[in-house]
Amino acid sequence: MSVNQRDVNKLCHDFYYRWLLWEEFSDQEKSDFWRTNKHLMECGSLGEERYIHHTNAVQGNANINAVKESLLKSWNVDFARLNSGHSVAFEQLKAFRAQSQEQIKNRLNYLPCNWIYSGTTRAIQGELNDAPVTKAAVSIQWDLHYIVEGTGVYCGKNYQLEAPAGSLVLIPPSESLSYFRSPNTPRWTHRWVAFQLNKLPSELNSAIPNTGALKHVLLGQQARSAVNAILDDINRLGKNDSSNEDQQRQLLDDLFRLALMEARDETNLDGKLVQACQYIGANLAQNLSVNDIASVCNLSATRFSHIFKDKLGVSPIMWRNEYRLAKACSLLSQSQLTIGEVAQAIGYDDQMYFSKLFKKRLGYSPSGYRAIQCNLF
Repeated sequence: MSVNQRDVNKLCHDFYYRWLLWEEFSDQEKSDFWRTNKHLMECGSLGEERYIHHTNAVQGNANINAVKESLLKSWNVDFARLNSGHSVAFEQLKAFRAQSQEQIKNRLNYLPCNWIYSGTTRAIQGELNDAPVTKAAVSIQWDLHYIVEGTGVYCGKNYQLEAPAGSLVLIPPSESLSYFRSPNTPRWTHRWVAFQLNKLPSELNSAIPNTGALKHVLLGQQARSAVNAILDDINRLGKNDSSNEDQQRQLLDDLFRLALMEARDETNLDGKLVQACQYIGANLAQNLSVNDIASVCNLSATRFSHIFKDKLGVSPIMWRNEYRLAKACSLLSQSQLTIGEVAQAIGYDDQMYFSKLFKKRLGYSPSGYRAIQCNLF
């Protein structure tokens, strides 16, 4: 663990746990809570006034009591230990943070007042924030991610996308998936915008490539600077005044147009990479060689490996290994297969070896990950 245990205890107790008691706060206590904890909040487009308004709206959600009761039932004993001066294991606090965030995000299904929200999320190896995020297909919001640093892995039912720095990823409301830091990078930082949209413009929908239901494009250096500037403006306009929403939406349109221009500049090599990724995904249980995959694309192994790593940031075999773990996450949360059957389905005959890899990558054993997912939904 690279963070101080005392700091972790305080973070979980004062921020995540006490948030459940929000309705008991006076107006002054709510303001004090904001000032004390604002540095922990990922949403950069909320000032104090909008944060309190937003949180009051969340607390009025019809499902909030069920979420609170579930979390308090699961975690009261552990946090009672903190109140008496004892520590709670880091992995327990990490699990609580992940569970509380996902229940609030997926079961409450909130985006009050049609506001546009934006912010920055970081996942740093060994720290409390380094945990998979699961988005259920119950959201009312679109999510746009811009990868600033490192590589993110997005895992849906039948696909995996590795998004390196410079990628824009668009996630529709109906999509159920998990996303997390790639083990190949110690830090993963992405900026995000959450918004409501009746329908994606047809030109954008047809021009930008997709993996599963995700739309994504890798930006050039000039476009990356422009995207950062647009996201800075969206953050600034949203701080305390919802009347700026029209300007925020105009900026969002500018961002879409920029993504469209970048997508049109993509080369024909993208089709070969899609073909390769689909072939890997359809043969996860097989130990394919680079030659096997390259032959499907009618490329030499050397040329194929160069193109693959240049575009996706990792070697074909590393991408395959990540896809295997992402598929394992999907099977553990959405099927009744045993741990051994999951291991075999993704190409590992040795269950113990699979479990060791899984825990090293995600911080949980396969059975522990399954238990957390069951508690979320």
